Amino acid sequence: MEHEYSKREVCSPQIPQKELKFDDYFSTDIIHLKAIFPKSEKYRLIEEFGIDCYYVTDDGNLLFEWDFASYSNMQSWVFSFGDKVIVLEPLKLCKNRKQQAENIAKKETEYDI
Repeated sequence: MEHEYSKREVCSPQIPQKELKFDDYFSTDIIHLKAIFPKSEKYRLIEEFGIDCYYVTDDGNLLFEWDFASYSNMQSWVFSFGDKVIVLEPLKLCKNRKQQAENIAKKETEYDI
């Protein structure tokens, strides 16, 4: 005997109750980035975050502040600038960049580069 499925049974996915609460299921932590970029990075900041995303400092550098929803995305984005960024906040990111620089220097020393 073949079972007849109702439209409700076929079209209604079974989502666990805990996942129905959006704020509980997705992280809502915001990570604030505060960083200084040289003028040479102006085009990229504007292209990615808009014309009003930075302030020009007295020495002509660009002070950038932005809230990110993901630490790993923020980290990857900041690291993509190499030595063209000075991270002021968050402190964890400052420490991560310093550790990465030390690891790179150590590896290059090991290979006598």
